[in-house]
Amino acid sequence: MKKKYNKGFSLIEIVVVLAIMGVIAAFLTPMLFNYLSESKLRRAQADARTIAAAIGQFNTDTGLYPIYSLLPANNTNATVK
Repeated sequence: MKKKYNKGFSLIEIVVVLAIMGVIAAFLTPMLFNYLSESKLRRAQADARTIAAAIGQFNTDTGLYPIYSLLPANNTNATVK
């Protein structure tokens, strides 16, 4: 009598593995989106600090603050005293 060797997985085994992967994905997906939104917030805060530091340095160098929107369109100087 020959022994029969199965070289593949049964349908039940595949379904169980897919179910386990689905449960893991269901737990990890919200954490990933939360991490991404937190990283965007931290990046925006860092950019705001960088801009504030640049404005402070500009003020230290020139004694003025950059106010481009209040200047006439033909004036290329971006400072108002």
